[in-house]
Amino acid sequence: MVRKAGITIYAALILGVMMTLIVACLTSAKMAAARAQIAVSAEVGLFSVFGEYDRQLLDEYEIFGLNCGGSEQAADLAAICRECRSFMGEVLSQNSQHLRIGKVGLSGYRLLTDEGGEPFFSQAVNYEKKNDENRETLNLLQRLKGISENSNQLIRNAENEEAEDWISRFEAAVREAENLSREAAQEFDGEIFEPGEGELLEPVEDELLASPPAEPEYNILENPVPIIKSIMENGISYYLIPDTQVILPAGGNAGMLSQRTLLEGTGVTGASAGGDVPDAEMLFLCYIREKFGNYLSQGQAFPLYETEYILERNDNDRENLEQVIERIFYYRIGVDLQEIDENEVYTAEIDYLTDRFCSLFRVPPDREIVQRTFRFCWAYGESLAEVSTLLSGGVISAEGGTDFIVPLVKMYELPMYLGQSLILSEDGSYEDYLLMFLLSESKRKLLAGVMDCVENKVRSSGRQGFFIDHCLTDLELVVDVRANGRKTFIVTKAYGYE
Repeated sequence: MVRKAGITIYAALILGVMMTLIVACLTSAKMAAARAQIAVSAEVGLFSVFGEYDRQLLDEYEIFGLNCGGSEQAADLAAICRECRSFMGEVLSQNSQHLRIGKVGLSGYRLLTDEGGEPFFSQAVNYEKKNDENRETLNLLQRLKGISENSNQLIRNAENEEAEDWISRFEAAVREAENLSREAAQEFDGEIFEPGEGELLEPVEDELLASPPAEPEYNILENPVPIIKSIMENGISYYLIPDTQVILPAGGNAGMLSQRTLLEGTGVTGASAGGDVPDAEMLFLCYIREKFGNYLSQGQAFPLYETEYILERNDNDRENLEQVIERIFYYRIGVDLQEIDENEVYTAEIDYLTDRFCSLFRVPPDREIVQRTFRFCWAYGESLAEVSTLLSGGVISAEGGTDFIVPLVKMYELPMYLGQSLILSEDGSYEDYLLMFLLSESKRKLLAGVMDCVENKVRSSGRQGFFIDHCLTDLELVVDVRANGRKTFIVTKAYGYE
């Protein structure tokens, strides 16, 4: 009996141990299932929340951004947590597990505008990287890159030439020549007395003046100075921008991205950067050309001329347009001055007109001043005609080498040459010149201007409370869930659009 009782107790102990082991295994399996379900719920919650990306940003600009709303001072990140909790609850309520969500918080997040707009830049570059249609623009940018490096020097040359004030110097030289010529004529026509004798002598004619050479035929209208002086007094905008052109004011521009203190994310480990892509900045310029308008393809709200705004960043469309036109204008003056100096035909034409003009005077004005003035006036007037052609949809190579539109002797008819849509080269449209200037701008400036345009375009569609620095691109979620009343699991999950 004692032996039988011992066996029974031993068997009971073994059974108890086995039952404990089985229960432990079942509990462990249940907890593992709970852990997996919690992890899946966090992933589903994040995925579902990020599925609520801003449709307008994606449809119009190919940019994924999760708009969390809020006011200018603060984004509504709590709304994102509530959304995640709601989507997680749907998953956690399944099966027989008793899972209860505790705290839901964000351990990290990244905004479209962080790091100067790096997330925005990255998405734009990755979109253009997959876009086969930008190959032609990339080739154009490669050609314009070398020109862009020299553009600032050409603009400075033109500004320095204007600073020489050739027209004022020309007018002073002509006045002096007129006075000297008048005195010479009076001396030639008057009576000359021999000093000391006191008697009247017959006038003695200077042999050189007695039979002056025949003056070449000269039309006073051929003098380019008056028309160029008039243009400089009126300003080039008077001739290039129609008075009827509607220029919208900024309209609440003070609240735009580049003019306020932006919200900043806390960062997410492993977020990608567009700068890692080869030719990233070139691809971003392709993005600007594809997505943003300009004077020739304007929008309906400020900024009407988006690319001009990106370059100049003023609060008024007209100011942006005028400043871009001025850039192109002085660049063209620099190119045309260089062309005149290197082209023997053009140089000879200036020399010929200079000689004809100087021959009008008995005592000619300073020839160098006249020559340099005519040279500057021709470049100035030709550049005005070229910019007018560009604004009319024409094409003029940014490298130079094309024939001049206005002959020097026809400069007085300059207004008749304006507004022509001439195709003088394969590339060199107004948009191409904008690209050339974009090449010389910093990445940070371009990004700020681009995001300004995006934000204001969305606002003008009726969404006045839209702030681009409230749009998330990456998120790291921390959530604690009580499983079966026994253990609390803390799960961290990250998700992003890249």
